[in-house]
Amino acid sequence: MNISQSIITSYPKLSGLIVLTSLLSLIAPDAISGARLKVNNDGYIDINLGLKASVLYAKNQAPNDIDDALDLDIESARLYLSGQIFSKLTFEFTGDYSNFSDADKNSDFQLIDASINYQFNPFINLKVGRFIRPGDRATQAGPYFSNTWDYPVVVAVNGVPPIIAGRDEGVALWGQTGVGKFKYYAGLFEGIKGGSNRSDSPLFAGRIEYNFWDPEPGYYNANAHYGAKDILAIGLSVQTQKNAIGNKVISDRVSSYAVDLLIEKVLDNSAVVTFEAALYDYDYHNLSLQQGDGYLVSSSYLLPAFQGSDNRFQLVARYQDFTQDPDIFGANPLHDNQRVEAGVHYIIKGHSAKLSVIFANQKMHGNDYDQVRLGVQFQTF
Repeated sequence: MNISQSIITSYPKLSGLIVLTSLLSLIAPDAISGARLKVNNDGYIDINLGLKASVLYAKNQAPNDIDDALDLDIESARLYLSGQIFSKLTFEFTGDYSNFSDADKNSDFQLIDASINYQFNPFINLKVGRFIRPGDRATQAGPYFSNTWDYPVVVAVNGVPPIIAGRDEGVALWGQTGVGKFKYYAGLFEGIKGGSNRSDSPLFAGRIEYNFWDPEPGYYNANAHYGAKDILAIGLSVQTQKNAIGNKVISDRVSSYAVDLLIEKVLDNSAVVTFEAALYDYDYHNLSLQQGDGYLVSSSYLLPAFQGSDNRFQLVARYQDFTQDPDIFGANPLHDNQRVEAGVHYIIKGHSAKLSVIFANQKMHGNDYDQVRLGVQFQTF
């Protein structure tokens, strides 16, 4: 099937995305908000929705490796339930439906968050359940609070795999000072269960972070604040688990380390410049070709708002690179992976409503791909 046939076949979905895009561009930012149900004097439940949908045109990526591909995906549709049971005890439940890249086989609605958090004081919080493990800023932000469209799949996906979408089941102690100037995280999680992990060893995940300018309060982070803050932040993270790779005969520890930097500054003309960088190191004790080093750099420029409107255009670019450890048996320099992205966001209300057009070139495992993605993101936060 050629690309024109793909477009015709996918016309109903494409038309729906175009209509959604048009409607979203007309929404007033103040109209975007979720619902709050009052339970008692201290308790409440917040209900919010999220959607990431896109059209991807990919050169020579049809199943026959010859024709161009056109994929129309609901990358994520989320139902968020969060709130407070009583003073200092909060909860989060998130359900996610996704047919991303596999629309006919693995479409499913899954529970990705189910956690409670008790705050003894701002510096001591106990979080229990299924939630995002402490890690690099990209993981703490997730795809909905990224400054680009896609999660950094080239450099930030190695290490011990999560249960789903960066989440794992465990317990974490975390806290902050200065309303988010300094933050720390330390937790134990399931990680790899069974298989090579016959000792049932837990995974340790930790992170420390310091904001030199404005603080970023709370457990999670964002990769951009669209002018709401001036940010100069650096973070260090580690995840490690004994017997996380191998088999019943031979097994060893898997460890991943990351350092990340975010700089965001509001200029005199109300434009916003953002720069992000991160370094990654993955150690599989020579038992995996995923052992190696990676880095990413990204930058963006958020133009001043139009006269009489809060909507703004943002120019974005990002580069990712992962290099296999050359000492690993079977390592191949041709399998070093790179991805270059450049595009434009139309920001309607921060991470709550935006439209994206992203051009990308990706070199993975000796193959070279060109892609263009049109994306729509909406949240009621």
